[in-house]
Amino acid sequence: MLDNNLLDQVRSLRAQGLSSEAVRANLHVVGNWTDDEITQALISPDVNPVQGTPSAPTPTSPAQTAPTSIQQVERVVPTQQPVTESASPVSPSARSNHVYMKVAVLSLVALLVLGGAYYVWGKGLVAGGAYREDNILSGLIAKYADIHSSTYTSSISIKMVERDRGAEPLPPEEVAEDNYSFDMISFLPRELELNGFLSMSADWQGKDLADWKFNVGGDGDLGDLTYKINIDGIQKDGEMYIKINNFPIIPFLGDLSVLKGQWIKIGDSSSSPQDLFGFSNYSSSEQKTYKETHDEVVAFLTRAAALSDENHLLKISGSKNVEVDGRSLARYDVTLRKDSLLPIYEELKKDYESSANLYIASYFKGDTSEYLASQRFSDVFNYWDKNAELALYVDQDGNPAIVEYKMRIVPPDSATQLSDRQADVIFRLIISDINKKVDIETPKDAKSFEDAMNSTLVGTSLSSARSKGNDAKTKANLSGLRTAAEIYYDNNNNYGFATDSCSSEMFADTTSGMSTYVDVAHYSEGTKLSCHSKGTGYAVSASLTDGYWCVDSLGKSKAETSPLVAGQTSCQ
Repeated sequence: MLDNNLLDQVRSLRAQGLSSEAVRANLHVVGNWTDDEITQALISPDVNPVQGTPSAPTPTSPAQTAPTSIQQVERVVPTQQPVTESASPVSPSARSNHVYMKVAVLSLVALLVLGGAYYVWGKGLVAGGAYREDNILSGLIAKYADIHSSTYTSSISIKMVERDRGAEPLPPEEVAEDNYSFDMISFLPRELELNGFLSMSADWQGKDLADWKFNVGGDGDLGDLTYKINIDGIQKDGEMYIKINNFPIIPFLGDLSVLKGQWIKIGDSSSSPQDLFGFSNYSSSEQKTYKETHDEVVAFLTRAAALSDENHLLKISGSKNVEVDGRSLARYDVTLRKDSLLPIYEELKKDYESSANLYIASYFKGDTSEYLASQRFSDVFNYWDKNAELALYVDQDGNPAIVEYKMRIVPPDSATQLSDRQADVIFRLIISDINKKVDIETPKDAKSFEDAMNSTLVGTSLSSARSKGNDAKTKANLSGLRTAAEIYYDNNNNYGFATDSCSSEMFADTTSGMSTYVDVAHYSEGTKLSCHSKGTGYAVSASLTDGYWCVDSLGKSKAETSPLVAGQTSCQ
């Protein structure tokens, strides 16, 4: 018995005027039916016109009988009208003219089709490696396993924009489950834009430790605070180096901008501060472990992909050929089928919950199965299904090229100041230069952190450099204090009882983090703080190298010539 869904698809495509070959091509893209099943459906009486009923003319131009690529087959609307009985006889010469006209039109169509095909082929616009719902993940994982050198570029952007009509916040029970994260979302400024990226080239072939290079960067506008960051990094023969191109002042870390443009060798005991953001913590033993377990992880991913394809986890809602940065790619717009997740997870759990690879085994601990079967998961899945988009791009050889994920984050109803705003988030992973040679050289004149600092400050005013860093650190701390004050207000509906002390009432609160921001130990030596609050407002000032910096509950963040005085809860 034929699949009713298959019959419905055939009826729908036939209703669009598509030929049998065009219908067949579309069915191979959207379904998992065999050629025999499709053939039976095409000749089934259930989808063909009843005898004696006129049917629409079927286009027979080469454009529809030619092999199709992965893009959706476009409908070709026939312009020929059904033949009707004429009231007057048609002369032989008229018939002859009609024949010549048809031959001329068909010749022109053939010329255009062949010429267009030649152009498309010559330009490389037809992407190879066509995938279907029953092989897309398995095919991409198989290609991934053969990659030993490439360039990866990941990027993320977050921007607050006007809320889309009909956009709804996450269900209240999910907000309650992760209340802290949504509290933080509630305090985002109405105008916000953050961008970040990481680009890395690596070659693991024949090596325990890969040679690789990266560039990480980003910029952002948080309303009253902007920043830019850009850092280059290299690992060569097991040694790691970084170069700071741009870096903001970060509280408790100091001013590293004085190191701009210098290659610094890290990973030895002298590197600081914080081993330069933890780069040295990515040890050689961890990298060796990664390579040793690579095949095991790929085997796991291959099994997961096979199960996903068997259960039709991905639904291809559309596909087309596109040009992206000079590359001819096939784009697949995909969504997840919720009902496929639990059976896939259960099968993987049988195989891997006792795996010696703790990283893999960790995915199968806890009550994940119960959660996937719950109504709560169903509600959350349906919500994100409405608020997210996923697209996969494939190159002409069938290699993964781009993964693009877009989602809309709508602040909870409690964030009344953001009632008409939403955060648009876009994540992209780009894979290029697959299995091409990666040239990485050891940086010349690389220095230790201490040597770089000393050489930078020689011949300059050390006190001036430190003063600049100290002032920036103070301003950054007070910016954090403003956020803590708003969290305190949200929890207590006021700014606490009146006080002129930095160690009492609101300023002693640990839940909001306020106590950290008024602790002089977190400021440069000699900084003087002045803290004042009452139920309806607060103000805090801190000394700078020259003058003071003041913030208050009215949104002010500005320089002052003198400190706050007792009872003063706003900047001048």
